[in-house]
Amino acid sequence: SDFVDGEAEVKEAGTKYLPKLSGQTPDEYDAQKNRTIFFPVTSKTCAGLLGAVFYKAPEVSLPSRISYLKDKATANGESLSDLAVQLVKGMLEYGRVGLFVDRPADGGAPYLVVYDGDDITNWDLTDADKFVVLEEEIFARDPKDKYKLKEKEQYRELTFDADGNYIVNVWQEIKDPKTKKETWVVVETSQPTKAGRPMREIPFSAATPDGLTFDIVKPPLYDLASVNLKHYMFSADLSDAIHVCCYPTPYISSSIDNSEGK
Repeated sequence: SDFVDGEAEVKEAGTKYLPKLSGQTPDEYDAQKNRTIFFPVTSKTCAGLLGAVFYKAPEVSLPSRISYLKDKATANGESLSDLAVQLVKGMLEYGRVGLFVDRPADGGAPYLVVYDGDDITNWDLTDADKFVVLEEEIFARDPKDKYKLKEKEQYRELTFDADGNYIVNVWQEIKDPKTKKETWVVVETSQPTKAGRPMREIPFSAATPDGLTFDIVKPPLYDLASVNLKHYMFSADLSDAIHVCCYPTPYISSSIDNSEGK
């Protein structure tokens, strides 16, 4: 995913992809990293594959009761064709992608939400207590600065209550006022309904290049990203060697006569 995002994301990761040399100072490391050439072959290939898949626009055929999804499939107003591009891109990057059916709290029309493979953090669809846990990043207004947003992590748990009805728990890390420690607590619980009746299934599906499954498979772009990483590291070594060996170094040369009496 980082290599699909490009040079800025890879270099921001620092030593995750480019280890420091022995004895290298932070300034020397940053200078080496900035000199390194990054060729965005993974992102270019991803864009090319998406262009090939969607060379022809998808044909959409929906029942009349959900025909609105063709032009407005997500909460942000994206079309079903836009959603299809996100799904294919997620499979190329992560080897797995999730599709969740949600609806507004006021009971409005349902819409679709795409989750990347690494956001599907936990699941169990075999036992009686079935669940799916999804990682989310939200932005909250900084109480000290109204013009600043702070990123916060939360988890959305899709599960069932004691009666077997589908519910959604939202977990956030909250500081305990007594112990001053951060603990994960349920800050919101909702029970979505269908036609006014409780639901008995989790409206979430996972897909991979092999089909509709939660199995973790190797992303189609993984091998190319691995080569891209090696090229990036080789470029760092080469650019650093050229910088060290070819940098002009002033010196003084003289002839010293060490003969006796001189």
